Amino acid sequence: MGNYYVGQDTSIGFGKEGTFGTAVVPSYFPAYETWSPNGKNTPIKRANARRRRGQSYMATGQYDFSASLRPGAEPDVLFFLLACAFGAQTIPTLVASPASTVAYNSTLSFGATIPSFTTQFYRVGDAIDFSGCMIDTLKLACGPGQELQADFGIVGQTEAINVAPTVPSYSSVFPLISEATGGQIGINGTLLTGPNSPVIKNWSVSLNNNLDKSLRTVGSRFVQGFPLGQRMVSGSLTLSFASSAQYKLFYGALTATSPQPSITPATVGITVASQSYADPATGKLIPYSLNLNMNAVYITSDLVPGKLQGQLEQTFAFEAAESAGNDDLSCVITNASGSIY
Repeated sequence: MGNYYVGQDTSIGFGKEGTFGTAVVPSYFPAYETWSPNGKNTPIKRANARRRRGQSYMATGQYDFSASLRPGAEPDVLFFLLACAFGAQTIPTLVASPASTVAYNSTLSFGATIPSFTTQFYRVGDAIDFSGCMIDTLKLACGPGQELQADFGIVGQTEAINVAPTVPSYSSVFPLISEATGGQIGINGTLLTGPNSPVIKNWSVSLNNNLDKSLRTVGSRFVQGFPLGQRMVSGSLTLSFASSAQYKLFYGALTATSPQPSITPATVGITVASQSYADPATGKLIPYSLNLNMNAVYITSDLVPGKLQGQLEQTFAFEAAESAGNDDLSCVITNASGSIY
């Protein structure tokens, strides 16, 4: 019988490119839950009559690549992909409180550009290098009983078979999860904790980089780059309905009793952590964590549907905007690396 290749023997890896489309050796290897690559050859139809019933063989048109990816949520690897999605990262600095010599904070924000990277897909029988990859969309979501779900929409320039793929090295860090100590969600600076606060059922935040996929030139089948479009951020929180506080914010102000002439911007902060520590020293115990910050969110809805029985829920939905000195969305990553990705 012939060889049968199985999914559990596959791997994917990523490496940041110095030049767009020039493949590099991968250095970050996440476990993955979903990976769906999609290369496409577009035919150029020859619309003509040639006294026959079938169509003429097509001319060769453009090549396109896209993929969807949900990697594992091990932070030391996931943060590389997040840095590629945002584009700008501050130089890591040691966590000041409690003072640490091994745990670092760094802020990811909207860069004027975002980097390209190579994706290596080991298919057991062979390996493919997808080069000129960039992150078009990102959705982060989490709830009790699951690790952080990070869904990436990726586009790329080209691909090639790699006859000597890199042997992967995997993270030993626990993933970001809802239950880890240090996780929290706040609206307008007030943490959603305590007996009179809503219970957080789940949350999601989406980033769309709106990459332009049409940058092409004469004499080539391949895209020449993916210029950034206007960034768009949206999200939602599914909460128990413990009070009307969030619903009043939907009206426009915390003191409102009906829809107001204008909606006051709100702030939303979300932190999710790991059960592994960037600094495990006694008295420190600084976990790996991801802190998302949105300083000017426009609340689009806060639906509270009726139920025949059981706890009422509300879906607090919003779009984010930039504010003075702040991007629509930024995040602080805490890890054990003193280098930028």
